[in-house]
Amino acid sequence: MDLPKAQVTFMPPPGQQTTGSALINALLNLSDSQPPKPENPVYSLLMSLPQSYKKRYPDRPPWTGEDFQYRFEQQAGAERLLDGSPRLLPCHQRRALHVLLAKAYRGDPEIYSFIKAKIAGYYPDQPTDNRADRSALQHWLTYHPTPELRDIKADFWMLARHCPAKVHQGSQDPHPVSHGSVKQLAIYMVAAAPWAQQLTLAQRLGVDLRLARKKRFFDGNLRSTLKDTLIAHRASLRQDTIISQTTGTLESQIAAILMGDQTDQQKSQQIRELLATHFIDDQLPGPCQDLPDALLARQRHHWSRQERRLVHLARRVREHPVVFLQGEAGAGKTFMARAIAAGAGYPDCQVLQLGPNHTSEALFGGPQLVSYSVGNGAEDHATEFCEGPLLLWALSKDPPLLVLDEANLVPEGLLAPLVGLTRQPPVLHYQGREYELKDRHRIILTGNPDHYSGRHLDNTLKSRIPTFFYNPLPDSVLANAIILPNLPQAWPEHLKQQARDRLLTLYNQFRELQDQTTPRDITDVLATVRQILHHCSATGDDTPGQVNALIRRAFMDSLAGAVTTEYQQRLRTLNVWYRGQFKEDPSLLAGVDASFTDLSNDCRPPIPMVTSLRSLSSDWSTTIGKVWTRMTRDAPPCWWKGRRAGARILC
Repeated sequence: MDLPKAQVTFMPPPGQQTTGSALINALLNLSDSQPPKPENPVYSLLMSLPQSYKKRYPDRPPWTGEDFQYRFEQQAGAERLLDGSPRLLPCHQRRALHVLLAKAYRGDPEIYSFIKAKIAGYYPDQPTDNRADRSALQHWLTYHPTPELRDIKADFWMLARHCPAKVHQGSQDPHPVSHGSVKQLAIYMVAAAPWAQQLTLAQRLGVDLRLARKKRFFDGNLRSTLKDTLIAHRASLRQDTIISQTTGTLESQIAAILMGDQTDQQKSQQIRELLATHFIDDQLPGPCQDLPDALLARQRHHWSRQERRLVHLARRVREHPVVFLQGEAGAGKTFMARAIAAGAGYPDCQVLQLGPNHTSEALFGGPQLVSYSVGNGAEDHATEFCEGPLLLWALSKDPPLLVLDEANLVPEGLLAPLVGLTRQPPVLHYQGREYELKDRHRIILTGNPDHYSGRHLDNTLKSRIPTFFYNPLPDSVLANAIILPNLPQAWPEHLKQQARDRLLTLYNQFRELQDQTTPRDITDVLATVRQILHHCSATGDDTPGQVNALIRRAFMDSLAGAVTTEYQQRLRTLNVWYRGQFKEDPSLLAGVDASFTDLSNDCRPPIPMVTSLRSLSSDWSTTIGKVWTRMTRDAPPCWWKGRRAGARILC
C-alpha cells in the first residue's frame, strides 16, 4: 500500500544502544545533526497571549507551527504578485500575516492592536521608516483633547500600532506597559497635535517639545486611499507598476501639494495630473474622477475602498474553492458575497441560509416517501433518495457561486463533506458516494466572529480553508448600492438625498439598540416604504415633512418590535429626538391607517370563533381564503414579520 503523505517518527533506544538497522541508525544521526528551524516570531507571540475568558480571540493558533509557516510563505508570495513586485518585501509579509491570522483577533481591539504593532516590528521596511501616522493619532486626540499619561497608557496599543516599533520595544506583552514606552508614545502624541496646542500638551504630559517637533509623519488616510485606488484599477495602471512603492511616492508628493499656497482648484488640478501619469493614456479611470476632490478634502474615497475589497476577495475565490468570510453582525457579508460572484465571473449567486437546527438530510439530501401510479387509479408508495440543495448544486453543469450564510451556526460535522472541494480533482463525499465537481464549483461561507455565542465552524473544514475578516459596509456604499436604487423613482433628487440621510441616521441608531441590525434590515425598511406609499393617499408631490414621517414610520413598523424591553426607553427617546430634529407632516400616512382598519375589519370572522371551530362550512372556508389572499397581497410585509416584530393581532 502506498502512503505518500505518511509521516514516520523514529524513536531512538535509550542510552547508546543501537537499533539493529544501519539505515535507521543513519536516519537518526541525520535528524540529530539538523537543528530545528526557529519558530515564526508571530506564531510564538500568539502562543504566549493570555487566555481570553470572554472568548474574544482564539486561545491558541488554529494551525501547527510548520503549517502556519507554510501558509504564511504562500500568502506572502500571493501578496507580492498582487503588488507587482519582482521580489518579496516586508510589506508583503506584514499583509500576509494580517490576512492569515491577525484579523481573527479583532474581537479584542487591544490584543488585535498589540499583534499588529508587533508584526510591524518583526517585519520592518528597509530602510527603516521612523514616521508615524499623523491622521490616526489626530483622530484619537479629537476625542481626548486634554489627555493625561494615564489616558495614553489605557489606549497604548491602539495608538502604538500607528507609530515606529521603537515606541513599544520595551513592552513585550500586552500588560503591563512600561512607563518608558508610554513616555515615548506621548512624544508622538504631542508632535501630532496642532501647532498651537503642542506647548500646552507637552507641559501636561511632561514631554520635551524640542524632541516632539523632530518627529516625522505620514498621512495614513491618504496612503490607504491611494492604495485602494491603485489596487481597484490594477488593469488600468502602466506596466511594471509596483503598487507599494507607487503608493509611498504619491503620498509624499500629494502631501506636499496639500501643504502648498495654491488655491483649492489649482491643488485639485495638480493632483489630477499627478495621478493620471500612473495610468494608461494619462487618464484617470471614470470612477476616480472625483478622487482629487476627496483627497483635497482629506476624505476616504469609499468607492475605491469598496472596489479594492471586492477585487481582493474575488481573487481569493478564484484561488480557493471554499473561503470563510467572517465579520460582525451588520457588516454586509452576504451583500458583498453577491458582489464577489460578479467580480469572480459568476453570472448568478445562490444563497442558502443555515442555522443550528439544520440536518444533513435537509442540506445534502435523504430518503423521502414518494407516490407513484400502479394503474387503474391505484397508487403505491416507496422511499427514494432525493437530493437536497447542496447536492443539486454539486450536480449542476454550470453551477452558480454558492453562499452558505451563517455557516458557523450549524452542528459540528455537518459541513465536513465540503472538505473534498479542497482536493484535486475536487469531489464531494456523502453517504458513501463520490460526486465529481468542476473547477467552477466555489463556495463562500459567511458567519459572525467566533466570540459570538454559538459560533463555531466545523473543525475539519476550518483547518483546510482560508478565513477573511470583513469590515462593515461604509455609509456611502449602503447609500449608493442599497438605499438610492430602491427609493421611489418619481421623487426629485433632493427628496431622495433627504430620505437617504434619514435612513442612515435611523439605521445607525438602531444598531445601538439591536446588535443584529444588518443591511438586510434596510432592505426590509425600504420594502415597507414602498408598501406604505402603495396604501397611502399620496399625490406625487411629497414634501420634506412627509418624507421625514414616512421614514420613521417604516423603521418603527419594520424593526421596533424586535427591540428588547431593556432598550424600550431608549427607543421612545429616539422617537422624541427624531421628531424634534426633523419636522414631520403625518398627512401622507392617513391613507395607510385607513387601509389597515379596512383590512382588520375584513379579517374579523362573521360568526363567533367557537362556532367556526366546531363546523367550518364551505362558505366560511372560501371567505377565509379570500381574506388571506388580500392579507398576503396587499398588507405591508412588516405586518407579518412575527419572527422579528411580534405577531399583530388583527382579529
